[in-house]
Amino acid sequence: MTKTFAVIDGMSIMVPYGMYRGLDLTAELNGETINTTMAFNFMRFVVKLLNSGEIPIICLDSWSNQRKEQTQSYKANRPSLKSNIPNFTEQVDLVYQALTSSNFNVLRQEGFEADDLVLATADQLRTEGHVKMYTCDTDLMQGVRENVSWVRGHNHKKYEFNEITRDNYHEAIGLPYNTIALYKATVGDTADKIPGIKGFGGAAFEKWVWQMDDDGVDFSEIRANNLERELLEKYFTGTKLEQALDSLKVVLPLETTVSFDFDLPINKATLAWWAEKYAMNSIVKMLA
Repeated sequence: MTKTFAVIDGMSIMVPYGMYRGLDLTAELNGETINTTMAFNFMRFVVKLLNSGEIPIICLDSWSNQRKEQTQSYKANRPSLKSNIPNFTEQVDLVYQALTSSNFNVLRQEGFEADDLVLATADQLRTEGHVKMYTCDTDLMQGVRENVSWVRGHNHKKYEFNEITRDNYHEAIGLPYNTIALYKATVGDTADKIPGIKGFGGAAFEKWVWQMDDDGVDFSEIRANNLERELLEKYFTGTKLEQALDSLKVVLPLETTVSFDFDLPINKATLAWWAEKYAMNSIVKMLA
C-alpha cells in the first residue's frame, strides 16, 4: 500500500486556531490556568490525520529567524503572536512535548522556518509515497511536484481548490506551474512584507510570463533546477533586478537537511495521557 505523508506546517495551522475566539478552552499548568484552545485544536488536527491512515510529520518554526536577520522588512509590523494569542509560548511547548513524547516526528531547527523543513522533508519523502504539505502558506506551493501536493490546512467553501497538485496548479492559482516564487519576487507579498519590484503588478507579471513562454522557457524545470535567479538576471537589470533578488532571498527555502523515522510507532497511550491531563477529552476518545 502506498504511504501518504502529512507534512504539517505547524505554525501556519496553529495560529488560526489561536486567533479563534468562539470557544476558549483552559487547563491547569503548574498551578496556573492557561488557555489551551490552540494546542487542543492542533493536536486534534494531527490525530485526525493519524486516524485517517496518514503519517504526520510536524514542522515548527524556531524562535530565531535567519530571514529576519538578513532582511529587516520581512514580516515586519506583524502583530505579535505572544500578545495576540493567550499563552502562545506555553501552548507551543505543550504541543511539542506531547507529540515528541508520543513518538511523532516533530522537526525544529534553530534559525529555520517551518517552510524550510516542510520543503526539505517533502523532497526527501516523495520517492517513498505521496506527500501532502498541510499549510495556509502560499510560499509552499513552490514545493508542488510529482507525488507532492499543497493542501489547505483550513478548508473553506469559498475556495474551489483545497488541494493543489501538479495537474491542477495553473487552474487553481492562475499562475503557470512553478512560478509562485518568481511571482512573489517580482510582484511581492503584502502579508509577509515582501516588496517585490516597485510598480510591478499582476498584469506586468502575466506579460513577462508570455515573454518567457515565447522564449521557450520550460516552467516545469524552474524550481527543480533552481532557475529563479538566472531568469531574473536574464530579464531584469538595475534597480528592478536588485529589488527582485532581494525579495527572492526570503521566498526561496533555506537549504537544510532533515532526519526522521516514519516507521516509528506512535504511542497513542502517551498522547492520551497528555490529552487527559489538559482536559482534552474529545482527543482521548479519538485515540481510544
